[in-house]
Amino acid sequence: MHTIDFYYKHPNFGKILRDLKSEFTKPDATLLADWYRFEKNIAKQFPKAGKDWLFWQFEQACLNQMLAVEETTCQLLQKKMSKSIIPDSYLRVPGIVATFHFASYRILGKWLALSRRRFMLIVSDRVKDDQEDLFYREVKSCNPDPDGFLVASANDRRLIFKIRNAISEGYHIMIYVDGNVGSRSDVLENLPFFKTPVKVQIGVERIAKMLNVPIYPIIANRTAASLGFKLLTPIFAFDTAGDISDLGSITGKLFNILSADLQIHPYLWENWFYLDEFYS
Repeated sequence: MHTIDFYYKHPNFGKILRDLKSEFTKPDATLLADWYRFEKNIAKQFPKAGKDWLFWQFEQACLNQMLAVEETTCQLLQKKMSKSIIPDSYLRVPGIVATFHFASYRILGKWLALSRRRFMLIVSDRVKDDQEDLFYREVKSCNPDPDGFLVASANDRRLIFKIRNAISEGYHIMIYVDGNVGSRSDVLENLPFFKTPVKVQIGVERIAKMLNVPIYPIIANRTAASLGFKLLTPIFAFDTAGDISDLGSITGKLFNILSADLQIHPYLWENWFYLDEFYS
């Protein structure tokens, strides 16, 4: 594992924190609904946790969300990322950049662009248009290559062909492992996860095995003094490419990577707000 830190704090951190406290002073219906769903989901995985701890996790999760949004347009952070690009020794050949909705995950696309890496982002239909507009607006400022970024829907029946073509042209494929990637048939039931099994998409693993490409696990990181990314050891799915019917082991490895960080900083995972969609 190789960690790259940007040693950064958002210039408007104080204002963002005050805005959050203001929201919590007079919570609206949306915030209350978010708390109810968040608490229900995280309590299943941390059944011995008390209400105070759960509420603190919620507060910090909301702060992380607000910061993650603001960080996508921060010029100071962009300058710092441009000085600490992805090492050439890591993304050696086109493959799948496997990441999670963790910490400041939104800036990974910008970091790839600043590192002059062509990539295709895979998202679900329901967020494709919004994500496409957002990424084109932000990524364009990082990479002058007009063809350096593509977006494809995870629900597109032609997805595997689009991915194959992109990889042959030197693109990496960026996929959120804890998102909606693949068809309904690409679901792994009862994946062990903390205290309660979940059902997850295994599109990342299926694609890697079908196309014989490596998986590069990259997870964002946040501390009080910095942002950064952990570049984990690549997973060479083609070692077992001969049997794509035996799926799940690589997906399990990827979720174990996430679980290790969740044990330390649960609030950095955005999916606590949506985890009920993953329960079997």
